Amino acid sequence: NQAAFHIEPDGIRLVSYTLATTGKKGPYSLETPLGIYMAIQKRDRFEYYGDGTTIIEGYAPYAVRFSGGGYIHGVPVNYQVIDGQRVDPGMKEYLHTIGTEPRSHMCVRNYTSHAKFIYDWVEIGRSAVIVIE
Repeated sequence: NQAAFHIEPDGIRLVSYTLATTGKKGPYSLETPLGIYMAIQKRDRFEYYGDGTTIIEGYAPYAVRFSGGGYIHGVPVNYQVIDGQRVDPGMKEYLHTIGTEPRSHMCVRNYTSHAKFIYDWVEIGRSAVIVIE
């Protein structure tokens, strides 16, 4: 699960709460590091390589990088190759990529609509990312 909080003069307010998934241990992936981090960068599309290659396979939309090395982002989108050209099939949002077990390569994966909310809401250099079990 993922929660977003806003610190206000009279206390802490819950801003959003949703399902998410974190990084799995594997030959081409890492567990999401536990700790307290700073939001340090926003990228509307974070492109990634196919496992074990240096070929760009797709992108994760609405990515917010945190200082622990990972991103909070939406559901990954694999490019389609048509006539040798990379084609963006459009953003997707589906349940089986989110859930109760780690599925990411290190990141905190959200539904794309929630990742967009976080992307718009987070202030770089003023927002913390806290990863706990």
